[in-house]
Amino acid sequence: DGVKVVSEKLGIPEKDMLMDWGGEYELLFTFDRKDLDRITDTEVQFHIIGIITEDECLLHRDEKYEVIGDGRD
Repeated sequence: DGVKVVSEKLGIPEKDMLMDWGGEYELLFTFDRKDLDRITDTEVQFHIIGIITEDECLLHRDEKYEVIGDGRD
């Protein structure tokens, strides 16, 4: 919710802030779906924010998936 408020106040698209904005740093990583149980069993807290398939990258937000670019466009 905080990102949306700041996005509106600064006039910067929320997706741009989520994917490219500096400031509060968090680690973004990918993993194979078959490793999900193993990763979940660790004490490291994480949140799934999207899915990468062979064809597209999907951002998960508000219980929906949005197709986003792969960073090369």
